[in-house]
Amino acid sequence: MQMLKVDSSVIAEIGYDEPYLRIKFTSGQTYDYIGVSQEQFKDLIKAPSKGKYFRENILDKYPGARMTKYL
Repeated sequence: MQMLKVDSSVIAEIGYDEPYLRIKFTSGQTYDYIGVSQEQFKDLIKAPSKGKYFRENILDKYPGARMTKYL
């Protein structure tokens, strides 16, 4: 999965391979969220505040799992 670096104080990189959204946070932790649509991925990339969009539209709405090893 190709990861895109983003300008955010919370999110460092974002990747998407349907149905998985991968987010690497600035803390270094990486999570995969399943079921996120390609449209939501595009909206996240375009959002002026990626952290706010993530909290309001993805967190607690899609199952997420912490990745133990980030490649």
